[in-house]
Amino acid sequence: MITYKCSILVIIKNVIYSLFGGVAAWLVASCFLEFNTAVMIGVGLCVIMLYFTLFGDRIKITVDDDILAVYRHGKIKHQFNLKEVGLHANVRTSQGDSDCMLTITESNGDETSVDCSLLGASRFYKLLHTLKVTDPAPVVVETIKAEAVGEE
Repeated sequence: MITYKCSILVIIKNVIYSLFGGVAAWLVASCFLEFNTAVMIGVGLCVIMLYFTLFGDRIKITVDDDILAVYRHGKIKHQFNLKEVGLHANVRTSQGDSDCMLTITESNGDETSVDCSLLGASRFYKLLHTLKVTDPAPVVVETIKAEAVGEE
């Protein structure tokens, strides 16, 4: 059995984002509200964001022979027989931050999307290799420079 858990670096990054989010909320709220109210809003938002980062969004994926199991909060949320499903991966990277999505299509047509961003890109690619999912071809976008109006 192979197990993929959340990347500690991704969790640390999200904790830092949560702290900065609370500070930003406090700064904005302090422009319009009293100091104590602004602090309560900033701290409240920070606590909520930290809760979701540390406990709410945690994911674990196991691959055992032909069974793929997705765990949330330590309990199995989804379980699939790999012989009876189709798999599709989508990875978007922007400024060092990766958004990893695994879409599982069952034989009856039902689709389940699993957000694997907390695994980190490298673990997600290892998971795809284990599942024998080929990397999708990159999409190339061509841009055309528009001519300015009135130029000759």
